Amino acid sequence: MNKFLVKYDFETLIDEANIDELTDNNDRLLLNAIDAAVEETASYIRHRYDETQVFKVVQPYSDTTAFVEDDRIYWEETLFSTATTYTAGQRVSYNENIYSSIGTSTPGSFVPAEWTLLAENKTFYTCIDDSTGNLPTDTDYFSSGDNRNPKIKQIAMDITLYNIHSKISPRHVPEVRRIRYDGGGNKNDSENAITYLVKVQKGIITPNLPVIVPTEQNTERISYGNTSNSKYNY
Repeated sequence: MNKFLVKYDFETLIDEANIDELTDNNDRLLLNAIDAAVEETASYIRHRYDETQVFKVVQPYSDTTAFVEDDRIYWEETLFSTATTYTAGQRVSYNENIYSSIGTSTPGSFVPAEWTLLAENKTFYTCIDDSTGNLPTDTDYFSSGDNRNPKIKQIAMDITLYNIHSKISPRHVPEVRRIRYDGGGNKNDSENAITYLVKVQKGIITPNLPVIVPTEQNTERISYGNTSNSKYNY
């Protein structure tokens, strides 16, 4: 299931092995925690920013997926196996890079001459033109790089990890997770996720995010009551 965050994102904060240990290899727990984190983050910014654009999901790359403009793509291939026979065009990850097989290979060690280097493994792209079957390295259809706001992504990860710990052991949430979430009770801590979001909500901080485009519906003046002439903006 596609989410705003992918598992690889969390490696900046915690090793994947530690996530698996924390969740008992239950990715569903991680996905649910991500959903909750996105909703909590969105609740502070949706009055001003377009949450459908901010939290657009990241999709895994596949030859058969029909991508459309502005889709977020994450490209990861499976690890090279010395026991597998590969045919021309098959892709693998080896030494943190993605390779495509030039021809049919026999099982054994990785021979660079038999492979074409395509890109780094675990990389992000944005679709710039509708595409099916084109590699993310094709600049006619994709641009490289992660276009998610880095601060919002960091906050969503901090809240996700806090949510996981809170669900598993509410009384034993690690101090670092509490501090990164809400300061751990320290009112002078201004770097935690919640404090930042409150400042965004109040307009003290203006992050680089797509704002809500005014429409007739969300700028319409509405009159309430039979005798009152007061009008309210929604």
